[in-house]
Amino acid sequence: MHDFNALVSSKDQNDAKQIRALEKAGCKKIYTEKVRGATTGRPRLIQMLNDA
Repeated sequence: MHDFNALVSSKDQNDAKQIRALEKAGCKKIYTEKVRGATTGRPRLIQMLNDA
């Protein structure tokens, strides 16, 4: 099983294409985040790493 963090850099961007590609590649658990470039906090990435 693979976990993956899908990321888009603005709230206007859509992560659906990334999610479909990750599901097609066999990812079972996908963590998504929408963050700006200057953001240092990545709560979903930290959650993914803690869940691993």
